[in-house]
Amino acid sequence: MNQYHSSQLYNAMLENMQDGFLHCRAIDDSEGKLLDFEIIEINKSLRELIQIQEDIRHKKFSEVLSMNSGIFFYFAKLTEKLTYIKAEESFEFNNSSMNKWHSVSIFPELDKHYLILVKDITKQKIYSDQERYYNAAARDITKRKSIEEQLRESEERWQFALEGSEAGVWDWNIETSEQIYSRGWKRMLGYEEHEIQPNIQEWISRVHPDDIEHGKQLTRDYLNGVIPAYNNEHRLRCKDGSYKWILSRAKIVKWSPDGKPLRMTGTHTDITELKSLVEELTELTNDYEIVFNGTQDALFLVSVDDDGKLRYNRLNSSHERLTGLKTKQVKGKTPQEVVGKKQGRKIEANYKRCVRKKGVIRYEEQMELPTGNKIWYTRLSPVIRDGRVAYIVGSSRDITEQKSMEDYKKKVNDEIRILNESIAYENLKTEFFSNLSHELRTPLNVILCSVQLTNLLIDNSGNQKLKESITRYMQIMKQNSFRLLRLVNNIIDITKIDSGYAGLTLENTDIVGLAKDIVMSIEAYVQNKSIKLSFNSQIKQRIIAIDMDKIERIILNLLSNAVKFTEAEGEIDVKLFEKNDSVFISIKDNGIGIPEDKQEVIFDRFVQIDKSLTRRQEGSGIGLALVKTMVELHKGKISVKSKLGQGSEFIVSLPIYSIDDKEIVDYSQSKADRDMRELISMEFSDIYS
Repeated sequence: MNQYHSSQLYNAMLENMQDGFLHCRAIDDSEGKLLDFEIIEINKSLRELIQIQEDIRHKKFSEVLSMNSGIFFYFAKLTEKLTYIKAEESFEFNNSSMNKWHSVSIFPELDKHYLILVKDITKQKIYSDQERYYNAAARDITKRKSIEEQLRESEERWQFALEGSEAGVWDWNIETSEQIYSRGWKRMLGYEEHEIQPNIQEWISRVHPDDIEHGKQLTRDYLNGVIPAYNNEHRLRCKDGSYKWILSRAKIVKWSPDGKPLRMTGTHTDITELKSLVEELTELTNDYEIVFNGTQDALFLVSVDDDGKLRYNRLNSSHERLTGLKTKQVKGKTPQEVVGKKQGRKIEANYKRCVRKKGVIRYEEQMELPTGNKIWYTRLSPVIRDGRVAYIVGSSRDITEQKSMEDYKKKVNDEIRILNESIAYENLKTEFFSNLSHELRTPLNVILCSVQLTNLLIDNSGNQKLKESITRYMQIMKQNSFRLLRLVNNIIDITKIDSGYAGLTLENTDIVGLAKDIVMSIEAYVQNKSIKLSFNSQIKQRIIAIDMDKIERIILNLLSNAVKFTEAEGEIDVKLFEKNDSVFISIKDNGIGIPEDKQEVIFDRFVQIDKSLTRRQEGSGIGLALVKTMVELHKGKISVKSKLGQGSEFIVSLPIYSIDDKEIVDYSQSKADRDMRELISMEFSDIYS
């Protein structure tokens, strides 16, 4: 039976018990001084007995004492007893405010918990008091007759209560062996009223054979005064042949003048489910011990005090074997007391993290132990009680050899990776210089040819068309000059980055206005290509620290790529938005797209998607690598989403922060210091009309 089912049985048992049940816990201050008691559980029978309707679970005795006079009397008496009790104790007291007699049994448990069973014995006390009163009758016959009448009425009330009670009540006349059983006693075993006769043999004949001798000896000891109270757990056979566990409690209610017991009254409580639950809990405990000490992992239990102090409680046998530490050495001690302050503080930091999180945490740690230096993989699980972490259950595994193998494997893999990277880098350099040769030779040849043609036209023609031709060829020379300048600039920037001299000149400026101005500055150029360009921003303004020159180059480079690979009548959409303390710039087109197998390498240096000699657009393959580096210098990120034939989207994220000691720079004013037309011409120089 699982723990959840056991808990259900336990709760059902408590609510159906005819005796009152109370589970409470002592509350101490940090110095161990008793402050109060907390109510953990209270069943229905006790709530009815002390006449309380509201739920008082998790309340303190001091809070309950103020509710009403009857409850005040009960909990005041209980507080008085619990303050000094050390062992099991039973007592009776008269709750005068409710006109009731209570029989109370207290059972101290671990960790200052108490289990309390309460029974209403008002009827028994009335009967017992009347018997004693009868023995002390005075000579006045009138008074004696009045007393006899009271006794008769009391006896009738007792008999009526006994017969009508659903509780398991019995009354034994020791001299005559006559024993009366209540209707509840009979029904508890499945019998009708007429099926049980009023004699003690009815009980003796139904006691389990293994329990009869113990029960008889217990009865003899109680009657002879050897033991102070009669409490007997035994099995009784039911009508259907099954057995029920019964808790029998009794008291001598009549004595002879020479002190011999004459009459004994008691109750029977069905504790079958309770015994079953105890057996299940015992089995669970045994299973826990088997698992706790049977695993090869090092298990440990840490208690968390009310003030948050961490103390070791228990180690399993594997833990003791692997660490050389013993439970008796560490029990009640803090990690710092066990392994020293330096290492102990690191251990406590992880334990406290588990307490704060109230959840499972995992980590690796290096430990200096009596058995040597070890690397542990540790898992901590909190045990939560009353809303706070009361214990931490930990498991550790020695992964020293595994880590050594992983380090060796990593070292080998790193060496292989470095070798492969060296080979790949040499191949890239070869390809780069091949591309560089092509990129330099082509514009130079075009410039030379254009110059020659210009000279010929000037020499051989004097008409109006000459001017137009000269203008056209001069534009070609200018565009290719920009291409060369752009290539040289990129090479210089790459060299600076490799040499560690690349840096940022940060200014506080409005990224929204900057991006919008850059997009609008190329609008005419894009329209000339019959491409639709749009700009949308979810934010009106956002001041962040950026290097405006580098952000211009980032956005223009991405826009030039979008224009380069988008057909006429296509669309380019630029968007700005915020998310998780970052500004995002999205540049999306519906152009030719990027093959899936190339998307992971397009930000690498010298990589070109189209390497054919007939490619329509030029490029060295270092533009996107440079863009990625400039974005990362801003502590940002760049990513791409693309589908072949459907277009591409490049997304740049920049962190939102500003420099406190710098003023805000207006981009629209500062851009006058830079020739945007020249910058645009240079970034778009790879695109031919």
